[in-house]
Amino acid sequence: MNFCARYFAILIITLLPGCATLQLAAGNPEEALRARVTELSQAKTEDDWGKVYDLYDAKYRAQISRDDFIRRKHSISFITSTIDQVKILPSGTEAEVMVKYDVLMMGFVFKDSPTMQYWVKEKGKWYIQMKEGEHPFAPAK
Repeated sequence: MNFCARYFAILIITLLPGCATLQLAAGNPEEALRARVTELSQAKTEDDWGKVYDLYDAKYRAQISRDDFIRRKHSISFITSTIDQVKILPSGTEAEVMVKYDVLMMGFVFKDSPTMQYWVKEKGKWYIQMKEGEHPFAPAK
């Protein structure tokens, strides 16, 4: 192997791990979104409504205080959840997520109750959006 080929090989071997690190640092948007959806679902099953509030987008948080949100009556109890489908929209800053919850409402357990969630990326993090007419404690549609 001549000098140029060795130099090129060393250069490639040196730069490749750096490129892989950059890719990992950039992260996978779907994985980041799934982590936030899981965080929301876990907060709901643990009745941690302060954490649930923190995961809503800035527009919703501007409309209601954290304390008022936490004090609201919860009409259902969340038992478990499964992320069924994740779709990041072409903008890269909006997403639709189908989550299926097992919920307890009025003494009855409803399995796999589907809920379409709308998420938006703000300052690099995913937040759930409250669509007009929705209520965070209402039963799944």
